[in-house]
Amino acid sequence: MQDERYSAIECILFVSGEPVSLVQLQRALDITGIEMNAIIHSMEKQYRQEERGIQLYITAVSYTHLTLPTILL
Repeated sequence: MQDERYSAIECILFVSGEPVSLVQLQRALDITGIEMNAIIHSMEKQYRQEERGIQLYITAVSYTHLTLPTILL
């Protein structure tokens, strides 16, 4: 179930092209804010550990994908 949620969040963030709010993601996945925050922070940790070319950019109210600056060099 966690992998499906990761995939769904990645798809939403990728196709949106702009930051997506916590509330929008919660509604799309039908989960609570606590669950959403746990998933997002788990994804962020996984991205860092796997040294992916993208990262999650997290603000107080939204999320988006960014390319790592080191990849662009």
